[in-house]
Amino acid sequence: MALDYGGKIYSQSDAAPIGEAYALALAANAKWDDAVKTQQAAMFVLVRNGRQHDLPAYRDFLQQFQAHKLPDRAWPPMSEFLRPERPSPDPKQTAAAPPAR
Repeated sequence: MALDYGGKIYSQSDAAPIGEAYALALAANAKWDDAVKTQQAAMFVLVRNGRQHDLPAYRDFLQQFQAHKLPDRAWPPMSEFLRPERPSPDPKQTAAAPPAR
């Protein structure tokens, strides 16, 4: 069922994240060659749209699909979801604070 819905959504949009999600569904159903081709197409969309900085994450999944392996997480290790930016202290508050003794 995921393949049917994913295929329909994928055919309606060329967004790279949708392509990657469909590639994951294909790989989960052992359709490795189709998963590789779909992931490569998603990577092409990234390059076409000037988002080369996102390629390493997509390449990580591509290499796993080529090795007939499923990723152990929904996001690659270098994903922003797994390494969110930590808020830094407000510079106004740190400048106004008296020095510690």
